[in-house]
Amino acid sequence: MPRNDSDDRLSSNVLTDSDVLSRESQELFISETHQIRTRKYLEDASGSFPSRGLHVVKVDENTVLYHVSAAVIEKELKTESSQSDVGNAVLNSSDLIPGQYEGGLKLWECTEDLLRFLNDIDVDLKNKKILDVGCGSGLLGIYALLRGGVVHFQDYNRDVLDMVTISNVMINAKIMKECSGFDLSRYFATDWSDFPQLLGSHMTDNQKYDLILTSETIYNPKNYKSLVSLLRHCLKQNGEIYLAAKSVYFGVGGSVESFKSFMQSAECFDIETCISFTEGEIGRASCRERV
Repeated sequence: MPRNDSDDRLSSNVLTDSDVLSRESQELFISETHQIRTRKYLEDASGSFPSRGLHVVKVDENTVLYHVSAAVIEKELKTESSQSDVGNAVLNSSDLIPGQYEGGLKLWECTEDLLRFLNDIDVDLKNKKILDVGCGSGLLGIYALLRGGVVHFQDYNRDVLDMVTISNVMINAKIMKECSGFDLSRYFATDWSDFPQLLGSHMTDNQKYDLILTSETIYNPKNYKSLVSLLRHCLKQNGEIYLAAKSVYFGVGGSVESFKSFMQSAECFDIETCISFTEGEIGRASCRERV
């Protein structure tokens, strides 16, 4: 279940007005480097899961997802002495550096909660166009791919997409031998405020997303405006958003209630709580009719 656990992701970080997400936006494409890296991870696992390098998330008795261990990625970055934002975060043993690294190496608790919830309600994903926002490990999008969706992955950090998300997508495709939808996946390294422009500022409703999935993305109130703007511009008229989050993010100020209030002020979403826990919540939002 979602939990606060004094929230090691956030408690040691103090945000200032300058900590606003902004960076160069780009789309990533699968390369030979990704192919080699994926083969290495699978060879190291030697067909045994979970392994030291590949971990398992069990969604139900028949659905298992695989992801590269954060420790493996961190070791690679340390070995390479990477000077990227993610590399600097790893070298400084930080789960979050506001405005530089947004925690994408780690699989956060609410992601697993949302996976199981989507599975429990048997949400229809077949042939749907889906966006995984702040994707990190990419497991929400990978689940959607396995259910027949066409998925685009967005994360703030290029390194996260490059080393984690794409690897996880390819690993699951090879293990599950379900490759048709995987070939249509796209990967975007961008902050939320720039993402709509990266796709095209004049998207028709048919070009937008049927479903947007996101988890643990509302911890910083300073980013609510850009997140809600992304949701508003990228969701189809009859589309839905599923969001999972902790009730309160101590040390930063984000919370489920404050984000709900912000969304309601946008006056373009109908919001409902799907399920509540002691420490968190899964909610659903849909677009109101646009005038």
